[in-house]
Amino acid sequence: MKKNLLISLVLLATNIYAGGPWTPKKGGGYFQLQPTIPIGTYNKLFLKNNKDLNLNHSVIDFNFDAYLEYGITNKLAFIGTASTKYVSVKNSTVNKSLFAAGNQKIALKYKLREKKTLTSISINSEIYTSSANLNYGLSTGYMSNAIGLMLHYGGSINDKSYLYIEGGYFYRTHNYSDEVKITTEYGYKIKPKIWLAAVIDIKESTFNGTKKTPELEQTGLYPNNQEYFAWGGKFIYESEKQYGLSISSFGAFSGNYVAHLATLNIGIYKKW
Repeated sequence: MKKNLLISLVLLATNIYAGGPWTPKKGGGYFQLQPTIPIGTYNKLFLKNNKDLNLNHSVIDFNFDAYLEYGITNKLAFIGTASTKYVSVKNSTVNKSLFAAGNQKIALKYKLREKKTLTSISINSEIYTSSANLNYGLSTGYMSNAIGLMLHYGGSINDKSYLYIEGGYFYRTHNYSDEVKITTEYGYKIKPKIWLAAVIDIKESTFNGTKKTPELEQTGLYPNNQEYFAWGGKFIYESEKQYGLSISSFGAFSGNYVAHLATLNIGIYKKW
């Protein structure tokens, strides 16, 4: 998605990541397959005000995504994410699991300004395609639709680094609370084909919804008013033929009904 920019420095920076203010050229694109693997099971959740919730069971949340960006024009891109999830809960008396679709996502991103830094805007939707077994606190996604507007800003710092920030507001249906999302990423090229990046990812609930999800609050599997302040790092390798490998790990500093557990993400991608 990082092509057709004004200067080659920005091209170098944007070749490694799908996100931020960049859009692909017309007919260009980016496709990635990525599993998100929990590093073990978890039995503790972050709560607001620096509190924790200890669970009497262990939980697994495994995700597999297929991600696509496609340039409709040189400024307008279509973005889609197809998600499948496996979740389970287990203790001495219960051993239940659920394998089903998660929340599918589609978006349109439009590049507003293209100079040394770029500014884009996107409209994003999240579709209620998840499944749940509330008797055991299992869900493969939020039981609601969402629509959000995001602003994306950033670009190249020099020929070896880039920085961007993006944020927006998401309205949720089915009496779920709305959300504010902010992500910032800094990347640095350590070798011609290798990049390292640091990421901060924030989601804050507005607590304006009346939806009650007590079963899901006992597993951390997509309850209402879920929040996180997460951080992570990435390793990206891209070949001369624009095939790439992305390995990253993320964990939370704090949150609300979110797991005390890091994840490992392994993505294989192709750009054109």
